[in-house]
Amino acid sequence: VRSATPAVLGRRPTGAGSHLPCNLPSNSNLLQEIQPVEPSNSKPVFMTLLPQNPAFLRARRSHLIAVVIAGLFAQISLAQSQYEIPRTTSKPVIDGEMAAQEWADALSISITVETEPGENLPAEVATEGLVMEDGETLYVAFIAEDPRPELIRAFYRDRDLLWDDDWVAVILDTFNDERRAFEFYVNPLGVQADDIFDDVNQRTDEAWDAIWDSAGQITDYGYLVEMAIPLKQLRFSPQDGPQTWGLNLLRYYPRDRETSLSVVPVDRNVSCYLCQISKADGFSDLEPGINVVAIPTLVAASSETRNPADGEWRGGDPDPQGSFDLRWGITQDTYLNATLNPDFSQVEADVAQLDINQTFSLFFPERRTFFLDGADYFDTFRNLVYTRNIASPEYGAKITGKNGPHTFGLLAANDESTSFIVPRSLSSRIATLADEKSDVAIARYRFDIFQNS
Repeated sequence: VRSATPAVLGRRPTGAGSHLPCNLPSNSNLLQEIQPVEPSNSKPVFMTLLPQNPAFLRARRSHLIAVVIAGLFAQISLAQSQYEIPRTTSKPVIDGEMAAQEWADALSISITVETEPGENLPAEVATEGLVMEDGETLYVAFIAEDPRPELIRAFYRDRDLLWDDDWVAVILDTFNDERRAFEFYVNPLGVQADDIFDDVNQRTDEAWDAIWDSAGQITDYGYLVEMAIPLKQLRFSPQDGPQTWGLNLLRYYPRDRETSLSVVPVDRNVSCYLCQISKADGFSDLEPGINVVAIPTLVAASSETRNPADGEWRGGDPDPQGSFDLRWGITQDTYLNATLNPDFSQVEADVAQLDINQTFSLFFPERRTFFLDGADYFDTFRNLVYTRNIASPEYGAKITGKNGPHTFGLLAANDESTSFIVPRSLSSRIATLADEKSDVAIARYRFDIFQNS
């Protein structure tokens, strides 16, 4: 030891994974000073005095265990700002114009931090976010300045495909559990993208599509964006009084480099993202409306065949089929989905995939509304649930919800055919028993322990 300074054992070093100072008694007898010893030849020799009492080892071990337990159970929050979301009585028109009187009640939040590629540097462009709510809808607007507006990247695209454009976004951790969040993105022309982000498994569910309004406009000094997000499209814990949500505003600024801007700094040494965003209070005394969506469907088809011998057409009798879908928000954190003879004719077709020289079965994302709603409640690290194997259900029911640390999901359906994956060591394939009907039941329960787990 090349120092004669008393050893310090009292404070846990700050850095990766260290957000909570853990103080040990600095005046304890457990600490031993490191003193220089001058031998007879006058050459300095430094040595460390070891504890003479074995109780030192036992005490140090107990202190380390206490530090670990405290770190596991402490609810650590890295959020750097606390906002109060104001309530407004006037609804803005979502047209990309942003009249001053429409947003007079809104809270102004500046996006001032560059998080990529620079690490928490001052942003090179100015961006202002405006946030307010009226008890039914969350309103968000952005004023994104740009020194060279002619370089703004914006195209009319399909939904959820705006990632190469300029865009702005709002991140909402509605349960304030720092585990999952709803994300809404808009490019300068109003094109939308949305998803559900799972911070525990580090996954994004882009198949989730909410019903919300957005508009954008490119100006001489940058661009404007307006959003209106109905609260019934979100899931959150119903309660009296104000609620606390996680909130962050983002801007993507692609020029000579791809620059990401944020309201708060992001520590790259911390594995969780949602534990670092700001907190927002508001949404007091929300009055739950009738959150029921019922979709009856009637489809009829007929076909005829022509006999070449006599030239007559045969058949043509209509074959009507009805279906019924129900989505009921029992509360804002518990939803029931039910379907009877579901009609999937309006579902977006799958993108073609080639199975040439493929040793594993192809994966197709889920696109059917009944299975998509609340699908993130069944997400696991190993993708244990693959609902595309339920190919032709006659009926189905599903309930999903979250109450405090408890998250649950239950799905039951039948299938007119039976399909399953046959795994092998270096390959897999789909096996189908076409003449065999099957009943499917999937249950998932999750209890949140510690932080971000």
